[in-house]
Amino acid sequence: MAIDVSCESQVDDSQFREAMSRLGAGVTIISTDGPGGRAGITATAVASVTNEPPTLLICINREAQLFPVLMRNGGFCVNILSASQSELAEIFAGRKSIPQDARFGHGAWRSLQTGLPALTDCRAAIGCRISAATEIGTHSTIFGRIVELRFDRLVPPLLYVDRAYHTVRDQLASMDSGEG
Repeated sequence: MAIDVSCESQVDDSQFREAMSRLGAGVTIISTDGPGGRAGITATAVASVTNEPPTLLICINREAQLFPVLMRNGGFCVNILSASQSELAEIFAGRKSIPQDARFGHGAWRSLQTGLPALTDCRAAIGCRISAATEIGTHSTIFGRIVELRFDRLVPPLLYVDRAYHTVRDQLASMDSGEG
C-alpha cells in the first residue's frame, strides 16, 4: 500500500509541543553500552509493538548524543522509572549539566547478561537488540527485539505530563482533596 507523505502541515512546532505536553507518558531512561561507548537519555517516546516476536520501539532525535552510540552498539535497555527517580530523569535529560560519561555515577546500575546498563531499582529493565530503524523528520524510530527482562518490586511509576513529573499517587491525592 502506498502512503502519500507529501502533504504540508498547518501546525507549527510550538503548537505541536503544546498538544503533546498534554499527553501523559511513563518516563524511561534509554541506556546503552558497547563498542560505541556508554550513553543514556531520558525518554517518553517508548511503546510496545508486538509480543511475537517481543518488540518495542523508541524514538530518538538523530542529533542526540545517544543516537550514534546506540546505533554503533546495536542494543539498548529501556529502564522504566519509579516515582522516586525524578532526579535521575532530570540528570539523563541533560537538565543538570552533567556530562554523559558522569551520568552513570548517579543511581545504582548493573549490567544485564547482554552487557547493557540497567538500573537496579527501576520498575523494569528491558534489554533489546536493534532489529530495524526508520527515519522520520529529525528522529529515528528504532525497533528493538526484547532479549532480556528484569522486574523490580511494584512501586508507583514516574509520569510526565503538562511539562512536569507526576505520580499516580499525586493524582489520587488531588482527587481525594477535591482538586481533581
